[in-house]
Amino acid sequence: MTLRPTAPLIRLIAGLLLLAVAGLLIADRPEPGLAGLLTASVFASAIPIGAAFLLLGMALTGGRWQREFAGATDGLARLAPIFVAFLPLLLFSPALYGWQGMERDSTFRALFLNEWSYALVTIGLLLALLIAPWCATRSRATAAVALILFVILQGLATSLWLMPLAPGYFSSGFALYVLSLQVSIALCLLVLSAPAARTPLSGTLLLVAVLFWLYFAYIQYFVSWNVNSAAGLEWFEPRSAGLWRYVEYLLAASGAVPAALLLFPPIRQSRRWAVALAAIILAGKIVECLWLALPGRGGLAVAFLSGAGLMLAASAGFRLPREAGP
Repeated sequence: MTLRPTAPLIRLIAGLLLLAVAGLLIADRPEPGLAGLLTASVFASAIPIGAAFLLLGMALTGGRWQREFAGATDGLARLAPIFVAFLPLLLFSPALYGWQGMERDSTFRALFLNEWSYALVTIGLLLALLIAPWCATRSRATAAVALILFVILQGLATSLWLMPLAPGYFSSGFALYVLSLQVSIALCLLVLSAPAARTPLSGTLLLVAVLFWLYFAYIQYFVSWNVNSAAGLEWFEPRSAGLWRYVEYLLAASGAVPAALLLFPPIRQSRRWAVALAAIILAGKIVECLWLALPGRGGLAVAFLSGAGLMLAASAGFRLPREAGP
């Protein structure tokens, strides 16, 4: 019994050590190092962002999924302090994005493509995450307003984190695509932690999340290639070159295959299948975060070190609650 309280401390120390090593690599090679840190930050922040979206949705609609998953979802949403990973990015964003060399040929680009907007929007999303659990406990009207404002902030933040990596690229649906990624990550963690009694609902929610992601991921390709835009080429070309081309096929399979299998009720209602498919989807999302931020920049070692460090440090102070059965 005396050893159990030391386990979180061990995870915290291990996580901080990995982050320290990642910091040394970033100092040695700033641009690829910051790209690796961005990858880890996008994945880690997806947990509270996706959970907050789900929590506000539960408060708005009510029903069985709220009764069964609200406690665990609230716990994931309260991991907002993981945003500390963005601090080096806020301080050194010009080294990663090169704000000064970007064209500002629209109002949006003129207002937001700079380090100050990058920092303010990121901090604003953090504040929104901190109050989201409180909003979810108020009235449905409060949850509805909070959800709308939250999605707007999420859209601004994720667009500023990722789209400037290809300075000419812009897509109005990109933020929703990233939101589908974030919701999938949070939901996979909920499914992996859900007791067996909740498997039928877990499988159904997982199917909805995968279909949500498949639609928005596909529409990015469809719109960019259909209009044959140079901006779309700027985004997709480095992500379709070399080994990244095969990563695209892997990402498609990690969504399409689970979605097809989950259409069958015996699979959707099976605990083993739900856990296995959630693990496959989650692994695909980790690779997808690499695919979003690293092509043409490097930083794979920093991405894995900082990602593992963040997860270990976050897990040190987090326990999924025991929820009452239906």
